[in-house]
Amino acid sequence: MTEKSNEVLVLGVDPGTAVTGYGLVARGEGGAVALVECGVIRTSPDHVLADRIREIYEAIVALIVRHQPFVMSVEDVFHGKNAQSALKLGHARGAILLLLQSTLLGRSRKLSSGMVMRPKTRLVSW
Repeated sequence: MTEKSNEVLVLGVDPGTAVTGYGLVARGEGGAVALVECGVIRTSPDHVLADRIREIYEAIVALIVRHQPFVMSVEDVFHGKNAQSALKLGHARGAILLLLQSTLLGRSRKLSSGMVMRPKTRLVSW
């Protein structure tokens, strides 16, 4: 719930190591859903996997701090023909899930920017 009203903010994330998509919607009192923000997080293709995962992590932290969603949904990994791609996708998804789990455990995190991420967001998976 936001402080402005009784609207519920939902953040959805489609993880990937090159491009991670996200969308934030608000559901109002009457059940109407409105787009708040959507976009992509593009990682640097010349960076090693660990640095790309950090870029995704930091961008998702910034989204959570900025919007304080009530619930977050992270797309599940599907297994296609390329097992290597599925493994890399799993790394990105794992970093996002770890971030959310740390907020769910009731630990406030002070970020390098000085902002504090409060333990508020709930996780669902699709």
